[in-house]
Amino acid sequence: MEDIIFNKKFLEIDNVSIIDNVNKNGFFFFEGALNQKFVQKIEEDLSNKDFGLNVNTTNPVYTKAQYFFSNAMTASKEYFNLITSKKIFSIAKTKYNKDFRLKAQRYYETKYGNYMPWHADNVDNNGVLHKNDGLIMIIYINDVFDGEFQLIEGSNLKIDENKRDVNYIADNYVEENYKDNIKSFKGKSGSIIIYDTWHFHRAKPIKDKNFVRKSIFLQIDNSDRNAEKLLLTPDFFNEEKFKNIELLKFLGFGNVSDFASIPAGTIKNLPNKQIIKLTKLLSLTIIKNIIKRILIYLKLRN
Repeated sequence: MEDIIFNKKFLEIDNVSIIDNVNKNGFFFFEGALNQKFVQKIEEDLSNKDFGLNVNTTNPVYTKAQYFFSNAMTASKEYFNLITSKKIFSIAKTKYNKDFRLKAQRYYETKYGNYMPWHADNVDNNGVLHKNDGLIMIIYINDVFDGEFQLIEGSNLKIDENKRDVNYIADNYVEENYKDNIKSFKGKSGSIIIYDTWHFHRAKPIKDKNFVRKSIFLQIDNSDRNAEKLLLTPDFFNEEKFKNIELLKFLGFGNVSDFASIPAGTIKNLPNKQIIKLTKLLSLTIIKNIIKRILIYLKLRN
């Protein structure tokens, strides 16, 4: 299974070496870590799906410039196998040994017009600062040479006492103080970036109006205190995973999951394109229903 997900060169990298890079530099980067056929299947399963409207299935949500599939583990077996893979789990275990948990995961797409400020992820989903360590992994699902992930090397809040209670900094402050420390991670489909939650980072604004960055985000915290709700499809579990107590604990079985999924999906978040599509669909449905009722009425009259 692991060699179906990841390429041989990435699997051969010792996890200790990966974590050493994260501890020393704040990040680890490997271009093309995942096999292309596997990545393409995830994209096929999760990209460009309609949002849910009066349905009982899990669906993505739209914002003005992004598309999020927070319940992707129910919709794609390949995505599920990636998040629950031995390599992902063993990297986290090398970092924390025990007492770690998947806090959040999602497939998402980012378009032109999205703005992400420089920030660190030492907060929970309610915006409350905390001191727990966290490990985040970003995986590119398409080639990303615009709007790529960026991290400020040396901006470790864990050791910077002057900024430990700050998790956002302004663009002009970064330009004045950290310009030479910015690391940009352009890479082809399947590339992986692993970094800690204490370093400032962002997604660089996209310049090409026609480009869409497709990515996977997952965050692992060294605490089982809380996490986003996790919906799962039981038949995605094979016997080995079903009996793996460590994996079930990693997924949060038996623990509180009260954090709201990000972002909150509402009608107000929908981009104009989706609103127009929805309006056309509703209008057509109303017309069809009216015609159907008229035909039934005429039939009963006769």
